[in-house]
Amino acid sequence: MSLVEAFVPNTLYKELTRRSKKDYLWWETNYRIFLAQRKAQRARHRAKMDKKQK
Repeated sequence: MSLVEAFVPNTLYKELTRRSKKDYLWWETNYRIFLAQRKAQRARHRAKMDKKQK
């Protein structure tokens, strides 16, 4: 019984770390998409302002 109890925390820890890595990858991917969209938006805005100044 003590051997089984000793393995339970390690299994839970592995699951949590795997899940946190997955969450981090999801967050990082979405953040990079957000930054790319903002960069494109700024470029469109600058192009629009350049046309107005001409």
